[in-house]
Amino acid sequence: PVITNAFASGASTVISGTLASTPNRSVWIDVYLNFGADPSGHGQAQVPVGSVAVTNNAGGDAVFTVNVGANYLGFFFTATATDKTSGDTSEFSADVMATNGPAVPIAPAFTAPITMTSTGFTAKLSLTIGQNYRVQATTNLGAIPIAWLDLTNFTAGATNFIFLDRSATNFPRRFYRAVSP
Repeated sequence: PVITNAFASGASTVISGTLASTPNRSVWIDVYLNFGADPSGHGQAQVPVGSVAVTNNAGGDAVFTVNVGANYLGFFFTATATDKTSGDTSEFSADVMATNGPAVPIAPAFTAPITMTSTGFTAKLSLTIGQNYRVQATTNLGAIPIAWLDLTNFTAGATNFIFLDRSATNFPRRFYRAVSP
């Protein structure tokens, strides 16, 4: 699993993240509190603080959120994923420190599959929940400055976003980028 945010506020800490694994499988996500960052960058299981069951979609992706019920500002969190069918358990995720603000946004990234069909261009974006993003397009990368057109402007409500550009079929060539202001 990848912890994308550890947000401490009031009397709770909310841990959220993503998992990319075997499609259509039920998985336990176990979250652990650690008193300090591990030198390896990946946490240990010092104190178990919560679990949640998720089922990966057909692409093998899932998102998770665990409310650990106490304010652990400044403490570190890590997670593991255990396949309910096979019992296989992942390595520990990277350490993430609980803050009282949203996580530093990850750069938006296009992920597979990216397709062009008769209905338009479809791509999946990997994002940080709560951050603002824009998907832009241009038909000419040779122009200086490049004229980027905003196709969408939104705040990510999930770590994965499916983008569809139906107008892509009207252009012989179209280039895309995703930016966070």
